[in-house]
Amino acid sequence: LEALAADAEEDDRLESLFALAEIAEEVEDDLLADTLWEGALQAAQTVGDPDALLEATGRLAALAERLGDPLAAAEYWIDFLNWRRLGNSSDPEAVEQAFDEIVRLAEADGEPK
Repeated sequence: LEALAADAEEDDRLESLFALAEIAEEVEDDLLADTLWEGALQAAQTVGDPDALLEATGRLAALAERLGDPLAAAEYWIDFLNWRRLGNSSDPEAVEQAFDEIVRLAEADGEPK
């Protein structure tokens, strides 16, 4: 928890947020997991870690979809693509994954209920 302090290094904050978010998921506390993954997403953006950003994006999108909001899930993937478009680099397969997820989520949202 010390790594979450305001004066901690961003890499340490990122690692701690990931660990805590995973624990929150394990105990099925969706609100806490969402909050911690949002923090991890911001920390990943701050340090410019594309792998951590992709992981946090995927976890947040999965949580939003599980809670019945495929459009919110798609927005996380769109934000990832926008981050990359701003000159940040990531694995080309991550871009393909993001587009595939956006299409899948849009199709799921358009299905008759």
